[in-house]
This record gives sequence, C-alpha cells and structure tokens, in this order.
Amino acid sequence: MIRKTSQIMLHLSFLVILLGALLSANMTITEDLEFVQIGGVYEISGTSLSIEIIDLDEIRPDAGLHSVEYETQFMLYSGNRLIGFGVNRLSLDRRPEAFGGPRQDPEVTIISDMFSDIYIVTTGAWVSQITGNFAASDLQIKIIPYINILWAGCLLLHFAVIPLTVGRFILLREVFLSRKNEQDKKEVLTGPPDQKEPDISGDASG
Repeated sequence: MIRKTSQIMLHLSFLVILLGALLSANMTITEDLEFVQIGGVYEISGTSLSIEIIDLDEIRPDAGLHSVEYETQFMLYSGNRLIGFGVNRLSLDRRPEAFGGPRQDPEVTIISDMFSDIYIVTTGAWVSQITGNFAASDLQIKIIPYINILWAGCLLLHFAVIPLTVGRFILLREVFLSRKNEQDKKEVLTGPPDQKEPDISGDASG
C-alpha cells in the first residue's frame, strides 16, 4: 500500500513540475523601463503591476573615485495593493581595462507575489550633464508567473520519496525476519550441532 501511494505521488509530482515549468517558461513577461525618475509611477504592460520610484542615491565606496554605486529605491504595486518594496543597486567600476575595469555589477531584487516571482534589476544609470548627479536609472523587470506550481511539484516529489523509503525499510525488515525464522525452524528440526566431548582418556603412563 505504501509503495503504491509513493508511486502515485511520484507520477503526480512529475506532472505538477512539468506543468509549472511549461507555464512559467511560456508566460514570462519582460519589461524594460528607461529613464525612470524620482516620483514617477511606471506601469508594466500586460499586467496590473506598477512601480513607483521613491529615491535615487549615489554612493562612492572606499574603493576610490573610479567606483560608484547607484541605488534605486522603489515600491511595487498590484493595482492599489502594495506587494513589495526594495533598494536595487548597480555597481560600476570605471577603472581602465589594465586595472581590472571597466566592470558593471547589477544587483537583482526578487519580490514574490501570490502567483508569481518578480525580478528587478538596474541595467543603467543616467548622470545629469549639468549637476553631475544621479538623475535617472534604467530598470528591467521580469515576471515569472505560476512559479509556485513548480515549487509545489518539487515539494510533492520530496514527500513522495518518504513513503518509498519507509516501504523499502519495511520490506527489508520482513525479508530479514523471514530468513531468521527459517533459520530458527531448521535449528529446531535438526537440533543443535553435535558437540564432541573432550577426550580425557589421554595417556595413562606418567
């Protein structure tokens, strides 16, 4: 019974994982937003999502004048419902190639909604030619729907292995006990093995 239950759960988990993978791969939405500024609210086409830019900040770490981090603070909405907020960073190393640059290191922010995962990454930064300050950023937003179906299938697969393992343990235990009982029966029928009495006659001379 346990083995049959495990097999059913295994087949079901494979189907759920396949369904989740197909839905996620075929319904993924990617939106590129260019030149987003503080106070702007930008809708993501094909969805009910919108992103509001709260603040833009420029940080220069201790690495020197050639390194800079651009921070984009945002709030993410689904209709009028706030579903997440965060700070997305883009690190730039403007050193010459001979010194290990130039290099761009974007940071990905992941926000999970009820039926999807939303990935937000800063792909570019705009610096004002007048003030020299960080003025706007470019964002790429990727929405992967029904990803929770894929995770549910993986979780079901994990639980499917448990009864299979328990069933194998029970089967091995039954085989061991069966062999032990057969061995006990043989000993009862044939008696214990003959034991030779020690020869104490020895040599009487001495």
